[in-house]
Amino acid sequence: MGKPVAGEVEKQPKQHDIDEGWTETRSSAQQWIEYLLLNVVYIMWLIDGSLLQTFSHQLQVRFGVSQTQLGTMATFKGWITMIFALPAAFLAGRVSRPTIIMLGCIIWGLDS
Repeated sequence: MGKPVAGEVEKQPKQHDIDEGWTETRSSAQQWIEYLLLNVVYIMWLIDGSLLQTFSHQLQVRFGVSQTQLGTMATFKGWITMIFALPAAFLAGRVSRPTIIMLGCIIWGLDS
């Protein structure tokens, strides 16, 4: 394996493509339903992420927590999201996308 000669292209090892040979079998209606469900989940995720900031004053009064404690909770939520994003990205190349989305929704639901 010396240096490539001018004009030669160095061969790269072939990488596994999980979508190779895939053909669409879902109807147009099913694709739209899946698209709408994913958007609903995304909207719920955004709402869930903003609840702590929106109701911080009410949480302070009701549970007697400080702004520092609420900020720590928000920080932990960000760290947990970051930590789980790495394994999800790793699995995304090896497992089907619907499985990853399903597992993410289940874990998120258990968290709530």
